[in-house]
Amino acid sequence: MWFANKLPHLIWQTSDLVENHRAILQWIHDYPSANLRPPICLNVSQDDWPDSDFDAIYSANTAHIMAWHEVQSMFRRVASSLQANGLFCLYGPMKYAGEFTSESNRLFDLRLREQVAHRGIREFSAINQLALEANLILLDDHAMPANNRLLIWQKIS
Repeated sequence: MWFANKLPHLIWQTSDLVENHRAILQWIHDYPSANLRPPICLNVSQDDWPDSDFDAIYSANTAHIMAWHEVQSMFRRVASSLQANGLFCLYGPMKYAGEFTSESNRLFDLRLREQVAHRGIREFSAINQLALEANLILLDDHAMPANNRLLIWQKIS
């Protein structure tokens, strides 16, 4: 909702697992915007991704809650869904050279792994390797509030 309001020249197509659509639809109802589309069903580990070339894809707080095979699938499918020179933006916490960027991220990682063993803050180099394998080149790595990162890749032909 925030992005749609701040960037009205862009069309925002929301997506999520079907069980999360009700909450997304409520947000859209509460904060209407002409450039905001209702959610489409999207599961990173399934083959039924939209058959479209997007200018950009943005994913927030996902890589650390998905299983690694789902993160791998996300990168492959994102790359195939982007047009040439399209951007993939991934927001969330990262580790660098095995180190957490903060003590709060270390504790967050412990809580995630206690909840579900396959969860956890991902290693930047492993994430970037997935991007490289999908023909995505890192453009930027921005430090963000709350010890998060915004990673931006561009699809190359």
